[in-house]
Amino acid sequence: MLNLAVCDDNVDDLDKIIKYISIYEIRHNIDFKTYYFSDINDLKEYMRQAELLNIVLLLDVQMNANNGIDEAKLLRKNYGSKIRSVIFISSYPEFVFDSFGANPDGYICKPVVYEKLEKILSTILANFERDEREKKVIMIKDIDNNSTEIIPEDKIIAIQVMNSYDRSISITMENKSIIIHNRLNDLKEKLNKKYFFQIYRSVIINIRRVKTVKSGVVLMEDKDIVLPLSRLRRKKLIDKLDSFILSGMNESE
Repeated sequence: MLNLAVCDDNVDDLDKIIKYISIYEIRHNIDFKTYYFSDINDLKEYMRQAELLNIVLLLDVQMNANNGIDEAKLLRKNYGSKIRSVIFISSYPEFVFDSFGANPDGYICKPVVYEKLEKILSTILANFERDEREKKVIMIKDIDNNSTEIIPEDKIIAIQVMNSYDRSISITMENKSIIIHNRLNDLKEKLNKKYFFQIYRSVIINIRRVKTVKSGVVLMEDKDIVLPLSRLRRKKLIDKLDSFILSGMNESE
């Protein structure tokens, strides 16, 4: 289930959002676990302690001296594995393009109207339920302990060839790495092409885990993994990331 974390330092706006989310829950027969904050520091403390996953952040772009877009980028950097989606709320529509760096799934201009919030929440919920239904797993054999494991592909951060002679491949996940014997192309065929992309002859990444793309390298979230990026594949990666980010936003329009 999705968990909502709403932060807006304008009490009237926050009360309105609280009301609208309650209406949404009644109309759609759903019960979100929702937390409300009027101070960004309280939200950050919640994120630090939260054991929940699939958190949807609804952040005001301008909160006193704090920039909600910058705060969302920092939260994604520090707690990316917990965050499912980010929705920005703002009185300033011109900030919508600045928000792309935080990978938002929606942008609501104030005054907030129920219909817009309903549409975005319904899109995020539908995408979440679809992903849960379509969640793929792959079966691999760990050569270190000679065990067969079933891995959810959304837990994979990156896949790298370690030694092409013995076909050893490292699969890096959130909390561990597994070494297997296989061909990279064979493994690539098992993965969802929507989310996985080969950035180098020996490296495949999960684009949902990309933090930064620089000249010649890609930085991944969670473990700050730095991976080589082929010059010829850089544009394709950028295009794929743009398409992935914008598709989520367009669906909520």
